Amino acid sequence: MSSLNPRLLILASGTKDGGGSGLEKIIEHALVDNLSVDIVGIVSNHESGGVRQIADKYQLPFYHMVGPFDGQAYTAVLNSFKPDFIVLSGWLKKTIGLPPNVTINIHPALLPKFGGPGLYGHYAHEAVIAAFECGEVTQSGVTMHFVTEVYDAGPRFFEFRVPLVKGDTAETLYEKKNAALLEIMRKEVEAEIEKANLELDEEQKERAEELEGEFKEPLKD
Repeated sequence: MSSLNPRLLILASGTKDGGGSGLEKIIEHALVDNLSVDIVGIVSNHESGGVRQIADKYQLPFYHMVGPFDGQAYTAVLNSFKPDFIVLSGWLKKTIGLPPNVTINIHPALLPKFGGPGLYGHYAHEAVIAAFECGEVTQSGVTMHFVTEVYDAGPRFFEFRVPLVKGDTAETLYEKKNAALLEIMRKEVEAEIEKANLELDEEQKERAEELEGEFKEPLKD
């Protein structure tokens, strides 16, 4: 019997040697904390990197996306997995053609100030620390937003903020955010999925009412 849970596809780059820590946390929450989704696939642009190792560890289907990273390539991925939702977790390639209303990016800094090309992962943390040391900011955080074809510019629906203190580094900032973020993220992603499902259900209900009305119309000669 097939599951009724939404189908979740995760895109994560990692590196050729490692990475994918955010991906693994999402998987752990889905499997251990019973997040109401089925992870149907893991996609990476590294054939045998850290993301592949994590997918194998949890026995999840893996897809090596080789590029070019254009609309046709992304459509092929979607056709292979038929996801209801897509999460980008450290995905470093430009996205084209992904449905923005069901594609979520987890960005490791506050937007829009610390977003755009090149501001990902450790580089985003370093930029935040540099701004803090210059007195430009007093806090950092993580942002979740829907994905458009413009880097980090899609509608934002969640922020988690943490204060910065003297002595913070890119490494301590990463640990500080992760310590409290994961449970909040789990609840927020689940809420967005439930909201989208409710909206879909409402659309289906309206369509059913339209069809019912059509069948009730008297036959015409």
